[in-house]
Amino acid sequence: MKSEEISVVEKSNNYVILHRKFVKQAFNILKPKLIGFLDLDKAKLNTISQHIEEHDLSKFEPEEAIPYAKFFWGEKDDKVIEEFKIATKLHKSRNLHHPEYWMNKNRETNEMPLIYIVEMVCDWWSFGLMQNNPAEIFDYYENNKGKYKFSSEITEIVEELLSLIQQSIREVDIAQSKEIV
Repeated sequence: MKSEEISVVEKSNNYVILHRKFVKQAFNILKPKLIGFLDLDKAKLNTISQHIEEHDLSKFEPEEAIPYAKFFWGEKDDKVIEEFKIATKLHKSRNLHHPEYWMNKNRETNEMPLIYIVEMVCDWWSFGLMQNNPAEIFDYYENNKGKYKFSSEITEIVEELLSLIQQSIREVDIAQSKEIV
Protein backbone atom coordinates (compact mmCIF):
# COMPACT_ATOMS: atom_id res chain seq x y z
CA MET A 1 0.00 0.00 0.00
CA LYS A 2 1.28 3.47 -0.88
CA SER A 3 1.82 6.02 1.89
CA GLU A 4 -1.07 8.22 0.67
CA GLU A 5 -3.35 5.15 0.78
CA ILE A 6 -2.23 4.44 4.35
CA SER A 7 -3.01 8.03 5.32
CA VAL A 8 -6.56 7.92 3.94
CA VAL A 9 -7.14 4.47 5.44
CA GLU A 10 -6.04 5.83 8.85
CA LYS A 11 -8.53 8.70 8.47
CA SER A 12 -11.24 6.27 7.46
CA ASN A 13 -10.47 3.92 10.35
CA ASN A 14 -10.56 6.82 12.81
CA TYR A 15 -13.94 7.84 11.44
CA VAL A 16 -15.27 4.28 11.76
CA ILE A 17 -14.01 4.13 15.36
CA LEU A 18 -15.84 7.39 16.11
CA HIS A 19 -18.99 6.18 14.33
CA ARG A 20 -18.98 2.93 16.32
CA LYS A 21 -18.61 4.95 19.54
CA PHE A 22 -21.73 6.97 18.69
CA VAL A 23 -23.71 3.84 17.70
CA LYS A 24 -22.90 2.51 21.19
CA GLN A 25 -23.92 5.84 22.73
CA ALA A 26 -27.23 5.76 20.84
CA PHE A 27 -27.93 2.25 22.09
CA ASN A 28 -26.95 3.11 25.66
CA ILE A 29 -29.35 6.07 25.66
CA LEU A 30 -32.16 3.93 24.23
CA LYS A 31 -31.46 0.75 26.20
CA PRO A 32 -33.36 1.64 29.42
CA LYS A 33 -36.47 2.34 27.35
CA LEU A 34 -36.22 -0.96 25.49
CA ILE A 35 -36.90 -3.30 28.41
CA GLY A 36 -40.38 -4.63 27.72
CA PHE A 37 -40.48 -3.04 24.25
CA LEU A 38 -41.99 -5.73 22.00
CA ASP A 39 -41.10 -8.43 24.54
CA LEU A 40 -37.44 -7.42 24.78
CA ASP A 41 -35.99 -8.88 27.94
CA LYS A 42 -32.48 -8.64 29.40
CA ALA A 43 -31.25 -11.65 27.40
CA LYS A 44 -32.42 -10.15 24.10
CA LEU A 45 -30.95 -6.77 25.08
CA ASN A 46 -27.64 -8.52 25.77
CA THR A 47 -27.81 -10.01 22.26
CA ILE A 48 -28.40 -6.54 20.82
CA SER A 49 -25.52 -5.21 22.95
CA GLN A 50 -23.24 -7.83 21.41
CA HIS A 51 -24.28 -6.79 17.90
CA ILE A 52 -23.68 -3.15 18.82
CA GLU A 53 -20.18 -4.08 20.03
CA GLU A 54 -19.48 -5.69 16.65
CA HIS A 55 -21.16 -2.93 14.63
CA ASP A 56 -19.44 -2.21 11.30
CA LEU A 57 -16.29 -4.18 12.11
CA SER A 58 -16.23 -5.26 8.47
CA LYS A 59 -15.29 -1.67 7.58
CA PHE A 60 -11.80 -2.48 8.89
CA GLU A 61 -11.41 -5.31 6.36
CA PRO A 62 -9.26 -4.24 3.38
CA GLU A 63 -11.98 -4.95 0.80
CA GLU A 64 -14.15 -2.32 2.51
CA ALA A 65 -11.62 -0.09 4.26
CA ILE A 66 -9.54 0.83 1.21
CA PRO A 67 -12.42 1.70 -1.17
CA TYR A 68 -14.23 3.64 1.59
CA ALA A 69 -11.05 5.54 2.46
CA LYS A 70 -10.31 6.44 -1.14
CA PHE A 71 -13.91 7.55 -1.72
CA PHE A 72 -14.27 9.73 1.38
CA TRP A 73 -10.69 10.99 1.85
CA GLY A 74 -8.99 10.53 -1.49
CA GLU A 75 -9.47 11.80 -4.99
CA LYS A 76 -12.57 10.46 -6.68
CA ASP A 77 -12.36 9.10 -10.19
CA ASP A 78 -14.52 6.53 -11.99
CA LYS A 79 -12.46 3.62 -10.66
CA VAL A 80 -12.69 4.84 -7.05
CA ILE A 81 -16.45 5.36 -7.38
CA GLU A 82 -16.93 1.87 -8.82
CA GLU A 83 -14.79 0.27 -6.10
CA PHE A 84 -16.79 2.18 -3.47
CA LYS A 85 -20.08 0.89 -4.91
CA ILE A 86 -18.74 -2.68 -4.78
CA ALA A 87 -17.49 -2.22 -1.20
CA THR A 88 -20.82 -0.72 -0.13
CA LYS A 89 -22.73 -3.62 -1.65
CA LEU A 90 -20.38 -6.04 0.12
CA HIS A 91 -20.79 -4.17 3.42
CA LYS A 92 -24.58 -4.27 3.22
CA SER A 93 -24.55 -7.96 2.27
CA ARG A 94 -22.67 -8.98 5.41
CA ASN A 95 -24.08 -6.55 7.98
CA LEU A 96 -27.59 -7.54 8.95
CA HIS A 97 -28.56 -4.12 10.34
CA HIS A 98 -28.84 -2.83 6.77
CA PRO A 99 -32.32 -3.15 5.28
CA GLU A 100 -30.73 -3.96 1.92
CA TYR A 101 -29.61 -7.30 3.40
CA TRP A 102 -33.28 -8.22 3.92
CA MET A 103 -34.75 -6.79 0.69
CA ASN A 104 -36.49 -9.14 -1.67
CA LYS A 105 -36.19 -9.00 -5.45
CA ASN A 106 -38.81 -6.22 -5.50
CA ARG A 107 -36.59 -4.20 -3.13
CA GLU A 108 -39.13 -4.56 -0.32
CA THR A 109 -38.07 -5.17 3.27
CA ASN A 110 -40.78 -7.43 4.65
CA GLU A 111 -38.78 -9.29 7.28
CA MET A 112 -36.08 -8.04 9.58
CA PRO A 113 -35.48 -9.32 13.12
CA LEU A 114 -36.01 -6.81 15.91
CA ILE A 115 -32.37 -6.94 17.05
CA TYR A 116 -31.25 -5.65 13.64
CA ILE A 117 -34.00 -3.03 13.49
CA VAL A 118 -32.76 -1.64 16.82
CA GLU A 119 -29.16 -1.68 15.58
CA MET A 120 -30.21 0.00 12.31
CA VAL A 121 -31.99 2.82 14.15
CA CYS A 122 -28.99 3.30 16.47
CA ASP A 123 -26.81 3.45 13.35
CA TRP A 124 -29.02 6.15 11.84
CA TRP A 125 -29.11 8.11 15.10
CA SER A 126 -25.35 8.00 15.52
CA PHE A 127 -24.78 10.39 12.62
CA GLY A 128 -26.85 13.14 14.26
CA LEU A 129 -25.23 12.46 17.62
CA MET A 130 -21.80 12.83 16.01
CA GLN A 131 -22.83 16.28 14.75
CA ASN A 132 -24.41 17.27 18.09
CA ASN A 133 -27.79 17.24 16.36
CA PRO A 134 -29.67 14.30 17.86
CA ALA A 135 -32.94 15.28 16.18
CA GLU A 136 -31.38 14.86 12.72
CA ILE A 137 -32.58 11.25 12.67
CA PHE A 138 -36.17 12.40 12.12
CA ASP A 139 -35.25 14.27 8.93
CA TYR A 140 -33.17 11.30 7.83
CA TYR A 141 -36.10 8.94 8.31
CA GLU A 142 -38.57 11.22 6.51
CA ASN A 143 -36.18 11.67 3.58
CA ASN A 144 -35.23 7.99 3.27
CA LYS A 145 -38.12 5.81 4.44
CA GLY A 146 -39.43 5.36 0.90
CA LYS A 147 -36.21 3.79 -0.37
CA TYR A 148 -36.40 0.90 2.10
CA LYS A 149 -40.01 -0.13 1.38
CA PHE A 150 -40.49 -1.45 4.89
CA SER A 151 -43.48 -3.63 5.68
CA SER A 152 -46.13 -2.01 7.84
CA GLU A 153 -44.88 -4.07 10.82
CA ILE A 154 -41.27 -2.89 10.41
CA THR A 155 -42.45 0.69 9.83
CA GLU A 156 -44.43 0.56 13.07
CA ILE A 157 -41.41 -0.75 15.03
CA VAL A 158 -39.09 1.88 13.53
CA GLU A 159 -41.56 4.65 14.30
CA GLU A 160 -42.00 3.39 17.88
CA LEU A 161 -38.21 3.45 18.28
CA LEU A 162 -38.14 6.98 16.87
CA SER A 163 -40.77 7.93 19.43
CA LEU A 164 -38.54 6.55 22.20
CA ILE A 165 -35.66 8.60 20.78
CA GLN A 166 -37.85 11.72 20.73
CA GLN A 167 -38.73 11.04 24.37
CA SER A 168 -35.02 10.63 25.24
CA ILE A 169 -34.14 13.92 23.52
CA ARG A 170 -36.89 15.73 25.43
CA GLU A 171 -35.66 14.28 28.73
CA VAL A 172 -32.11 15.50 28.02
CA ASP A 173 -33.43 18.94 27.01
CA ILE A 174 -35.46 19.17 30.24
CA ALA A 175 -32.49 18.05 32.35
CA GLN A 176 -30.22 20.60 30.66
CA SER A 177 -32.73 23.41 31.09
CA LYS A 178 -32.91 22.63 34.83
CA GLU A 179 -29.11 22.92 35.02
CA ILE A 180 -29.26 26.42 33.52
CA VAL A 181 -31.80 27.69 36.08
